[in-house]
Parts: sequence; C-alpha cells; structure tokens
Amino acid sequence: MSPPPSLSVLLPSLRRFAAALSGAPRGRADELVLRAIHSVLREPPAESEAILCRKLRAQLTSLTQIRALPRPTPGAKAHPWEAALLDLPVVHRAALILVSVEGCSYDEAAQTLGISRAVLMGRLTAARHMLTNSLQDATSSAIHAPHLRLVK
Repeated sequence: MSPPPSLSVLLPSLRRFAAALSGAPRGRADELVLRAIHSVLREPPAESEAILCRKLRAQLTSLTQIRALPRPTPGAKAHPWEAALLDLPVVHRAALILVSVEGCSYDEAAQTLGISRAVLMGRLTAARHMLTNSLQDATSSAIHAPHLRLVK
C-alpha cells in the first residue's frame, strides 16, 4: 500500500483553482478549499495524490457557494484576458482552468467535473470562443477610442 497523499503538496494548485474558479479574493478562495478538504477527509482515504486532487477539485466545483457568488469583477489594473476569463460562466471557466491552467487531461477534467468527455470538449470550445470574442471586443474598443486619431 502506498503512503497517504500529502495535502501540503496539493494546496497551491487547489488555492489557485478555487481563486480562478470563484473569482473571489484569496480569503474566500481559501475558505472554499478548506470546506472541500473537510468534506473529502470524511470519506475513505484516497490511494494516491492524483485521486485526492481530483476529489478535491470535484468538491470545489460542486460547492454551491461558487455558483451562488455574484459575478466576479476584475480589479482596476486587470488585463483584458483576466476580465474575459472572469466573465465566463462558471461551468465553462472550470473546464478551461482545469485543462489550460492546471494541465489536466481531457479525461481527468471530465471526470473531475462529473461530465462526459464530449460535454467537456463542448464547454472548452464555447469557453475559447467566448474568450476570443471578448478579447476582440476589448481590442477593437481600445483601437477605436474617441481620443485617438489616424495620422497620415
């Protein structure tokens, strides 16, 4: 039997995932991680860190507090991509973060979210499309700002 997985190794990834998923300040994201850990620790121990991490991420995405949060707003110094990411619906943001930021495979991400691989692929496609449109809108509005003029 393998040694029990260490939570300390998983915490940075879980905190990052909770913060990106919820769009909440670090304190709120840490509270979500703590609730997920408490919930998962009541279950039989996981055999590996990968399984424990998947369970914790699944718990984070299923917490009703995340879906009940008001739509997050980026800070004043936020990059356009950050605002576009926070503007995505939670289910699309979760899929994109798991695959693109956390490096999960499609199968791992689908299993974590409790959906099929086909649904995950659809959410990723939609999320990427929404991000592209949002970033194009932000770029075109910056280019066509009223205080700018063309000089020939």
